[in-house]
Order: sequence, then C-alpha cells, then structure tokens
Amino acid sequence: MELCIATCQFPVSDDIRKNQHYILRQMRLAKEKSADVIHFPECALGGYAGEDFKSFRGYDWEYLRYATQTVIDLSRQLRLWTILGSNHRLSGSHKPHNSIYIINPHRGIVNRYDKLFCMGTSSTLDLKHYSPGSRFVVVNIKNVPCGFLICHDWRYPELYREYKKRGVKLIFQSWYDGN
Repeated sequence: MELCIATCQFPVSDDIRKNQHYILRQMRLAKEKSADVIHFPECALGGYAGEDFKSFRGYDWEYLRYATQTVIDLSRQLRLWTILGSNHRLSGSHKPHNSIYIINPHRGIVNRYDKLFCMGTSSTLDLKHYSPGSRFVVVNIKNVPCGFLICHDWRYPELYREYKKRGVKLIFQSWYDGN
C-alpha cells in the first residue's frame, strides 16, 4: 500500500477559467512527477463564496460543470486520481455544498464529500453561502482506504475517530485560507 501524492496550492480566485488553468497545469506536472493522486484545496475550481466572490447570484454554474468535465477528462487521460475541491449545486432554493469530488481515472467522479461543519450562522461566514454535508465518505484508492474532510472539520476529533472506526488509513484534508 503505497501512494505518491501531489498536494497542490495556487491563488484560487472567483475566475473559474483561471482556476481551471492552474488545476490542469498542476495535474500534468503531478503526472510527470509520477504521482498516483493529486489533491487540491477546497473550492479550488469554483472559488470560495464569501471570500472570492460575494454570493452565488449570477454564478456561472454552466461553465463550472464544463470545467469539472475537463478535469475528469484529463484525469482519465493521465490515469491520475484527482481530489478536487469545488462548489456543488443543489436543487431548488438549497444553498450549494462546499465539496470535494473524488475522481477515479477510469470511472470519473466516484463520490463526493460535502463539508460537514460550516462555520458561522445562516447570515455569516460559510453558512451564509453553503449547506453542510451529512455523511462520511470512504474511497479505496489503489487499495488504501481514504477519508475526506474540509477545512473547519479539523476542529472535531470525533470525525477522525469515526474514520478510524471505518478503517481509513489516509485522510485528505482540503483547506483554503481565503485570499
């Protein structure tokens, strides 16, 4: 059970196209360095609501969907597992999730983790823009059971204990410190 992991950071912004450019470039570089998995911060592709842009009003969901597909396609081409932070649109008037897509290079998105503990209240910080998630996600990457957390989730040791109970050997903790 050995994984070579490329963990990436770049100046995430409200510009999905710019974020997409950084992501695709870092994926190619990771593959050149023989990575099995590439790990991006929360909201890497779509930008962070409340930090990079004021609200989801007028947000380009259609382009985000397209940009996500380009990441999936390159993951397949490079045969590279991809842990991608993004915004996930919900139906109706529900606020989106701050999510991590787990992309299998052979099958595309195989699961999605949604940040469990959003900070603030319904009118401040994360909860002003995002709906909290409700479940743990475990994915086997090259026979390594992996769990996923986002940012503020780190403050809750019970999350790590639960992942241990579920046999997780590696946790991908996506984080973006806003601007």
